[in-house]
Amino acid sequence: MEQQSEESKFKFQGAGRDLQKNLLTAWYDRLQSANETGRKVAYLFVPGNVAEFLRVFDFELVFPEVNALQCGVRKISGDLILKAEDIGYSPDVCGYVKNDIGMMLAGNTGLGFLTYFLSEAGDLAGMFAAIFTLTLLGFLADRLYLRFMRRILIWQREDQE
Repeated sequence: MEQQSEESKFKFQGAGRDLQKNLLTAWYDRLQSANETGRKVAYLFVPGNVAEFLRVFDFELVFPEVNALQCGVRKISGDLILKAEDIGYSPDVCGYVKNDIGMMLAGNTGLGFLTYFLSEAGDLAGMFAAIFTLTLLGFLADRLYLRFMRRILIWQREDQE
């Protein structure tokens, strides 16, 4: 057996991390410039939604869980969550949603144009309704997707029998 040189043994070390960093940077750059470039932005929850469908129609996607993770790593999510609680969000509301509300209140990406517009207009009830509706639609889409997948699996099993 031939011994690998020390240099060739580690030539791919860090490549995945560098690729991930480049992908995330490009994604956040697209989100940040979406208003100037006229790109549409959709606010979604990570599991069981229509992300692939929206990407086909050139939507940029914002995921509150990813934002909360990034803020948590940077140790700024605590202050953002407190901002959301200061305007009336309950401590029982998911931390990642409150993190995004705090981002919006701080003038950052956050929940996107609709909730920002509603909050600026002083329509907090409308903002809460929009967030609730988006959450409900995401939940219903998730349930529908799971039923559909379960039905496909049953059909496949019946075909094999």
